[in-house]
Amino acid sequence: MSKLQFGTGLRSVADTAQFARRAEALGYDVLGCGEHVMFHGPIGNTFVQLAVAAGATERIRLMSTIALLPLYPATLAAKMGSVLDVASGGRYLCGIGVGGEFPKEFEACGVPVAERGARATEAMQVMRKLWTEREVSFHGRFNTLNQITLDPPPVQQPPPIWVAGRKEAAMRRAALFGDGWIPYMYTPELLAESMTSIGRLRAENPVAATEFNYGVFIFSAVHRDGDVARKMAAERLG
Repeated sequence: MSKLQFGTGLRSVADTAQFARRAEALGYDVLGCGEHVMFHGPIGNTFVQLAVAAGATERIRLMSTIALLPLYPATLAAKMGSVLDVASGGRYLCGIGVGGEFPKEFEACGVPVAERGARATEAMQVMRKLWTEREVSFHGRFNTLNQITLDPPPVQQPPPIWVAGRKEAAMRRAALFGDGWIPYMYTPELLAESMTSIGRLRAENPVAATEFNYGVFIFSAVHRDGDVARKMAAERLG
């Protein structure tokens, strides 16, 4: 039986190291960090903050929850993930998503928002090849590689790629090209139904990863006063 693990997520950029040490001391299994280039308020960068967390901890797994993969050149994302995995001693979990809820950041980065799904799917293939092979060649719609070797390679071969998202396209992306799936704001009933669909897709696809894990990202607020906790949660969700 698979082990049930619990994680928590970074919020403030300024106290990244302190929060990471505290999360590890409290026994959490995973420390997550999301990102946007720009959003409705202050928000950090998953690769930078997880690198800080790596230097402040020894055991806890470090997960991008999530990296906005379409905004990165695939080779650059692979490089940052590889270095983070090496620097952390093989603790990196690569959570990716396509975003799109804030189109201005796509415009600012020169990436058409309509291409985000296709870019992410292709990038996942490029990253896995760069993490597990040497002298990689790849000729796709968005990426062209000619005998490229990523050095240093990651400790994990490869770091597991978790796909976020609630739509059918995200579930298919996870089933065919990922190692895990982590939706958010999901009911238990919908989660069970989606897990069945993903399992069916994986069974029909011979190139799917041999090991696959499921998670769920839950927004929560903890306070001694229940009314205050509910208000905090509502404000967090906007």
